[in-house]
Amino acid sequence: MAAPKDVPLHMIPIPSRPPPTSKDTFRTFTFNFTFLVYLLFAHTFQLLFLPFLFISVCSSFSTSQPFRSIKDASREVFRRGIKWTKEIFASVLVFIVVVFGKSKLVISCDTKEELEALVERNREGKVVGFKISKHAVWMSNHQVSFRLSFISECARVDEIRRR
Repeated sequence: MAAPKDVPLHMIPIPSRPPPTSKDTFRTFTFNFTFLVYLLFAHTFQLLFLPFLFISVCSSFSTSQPFRSIKDASREVFRRGIKWTKEIFASVLVFIVVVFGKSKLVISCDTKEELEALVERNREGKVVGFKISKHAVWMSNHQVSFRLSFISECARVDEIRRR
């Protein structure tokens, strides 16, 4: 049974779908390779910060002042390093969705005036940024945690761009 051309692919039963094209195969390979490289990069840095945790734990057994300062410093380096790798992973997720996902961010409001208060446009009328408060709360109807991370990453990039 041939798949109709005007029906979206997700609506066609899997056995009736057309075979993947070479473009689909290339995108699949590129996605997997990119994700693997970034995962290895982030995990390597996590492993590089691991000795600081061991130093912190080992210096906990001593009560002298120099060892306490070493313990505090190494624990702080470990904490900041792991936080940094988490930020890398979140950025990689956003990158993967933007590059490989067929998605679109839709912001809706009750009135056009409310929408215009949220977005910043260039001379051609294209949206180039968001005018949002640092204390804004965003709610979506599904995929809440990922969409909130996407919006927060957009806000972070927008804040960096404005510097």
